[in-house]
Amino acid sequence: MRKIISDLFRWNLIVVVLNSCVIKSDQRDQITFSNSVADIEGRIQRMNTLLPKVPTSEMSNYFFDAEGNLYINNSNIGKPHNNQLDTLSALNGLSSKERREFIDIAIFLKKNEISGCHFERLFETWVYSYKRMDDPSWNNSRDIFLQTAKTPIQDITQAHEILDKERNLVLFKGKL
Repeated sequence: MRKIISDLFRWNLIVVVLNSCVIKSDQRDQITFSNSVADIEGRIQRMNTLLPKVPTSEMSNYFFDAEGNLYINNSNIGKPHNNQLDTLSALNGLSSKERREFIDIAIFLKKNEISGCHFERLFETWVYSYKRMDDPSWNNSRDIFLQTAKTPIQDITQAHEILDKERNLVLFKGKL
C-alpha cells in the first residue's frame, strides 16, 4: 500500500512539473507585459533611436546577466548606478540626459521581461530578448522587434516563426 501511495505521489509530481513547463512555454509564445504594450512599444522605439549612437565594436548589443550586471557591446559595466553614467565609455555617444534615459529604459524593459537586445544585421533591425531562459538556443529563444515600414518581414519569416503581434511589436522564434 505504501508503495502504491509513493508511486502515485511521484506520478503526480511528474505531471505537475511537466504542466508547469508547458505553461511556461505557452506564456513565452504570447506578448504579455506588466506595463501596457503601448508603453513598451514607446520605450523600444526610443531605445532604437539611442542605440545607434552608442559606440560599437564587433557587436551592437546590451543585456543584463543573471546577477543584474549590465553589458553594453559585450563589455560588463556592472550594476547601473547614477554616479557612474558620465564615466562610462560604453555610452560615449550619448549626452548625459540620453545616458540616464538609456539606463532607465533598459531597467524598465528588464522589469517587463525584456533582458536586452542586439542589432540583427541580416534584417537591419534591433531585436529584443523576451522572457529569456537559461538555454537561449535557437529553438528556445523568443525575440521581439518593432515593426516599421522598413522592416523586411518576408525575410524574417523565412527563418523564423511569428508567434504573436501586439500593435507594432512582433514576437518570433527560430523555425525548427
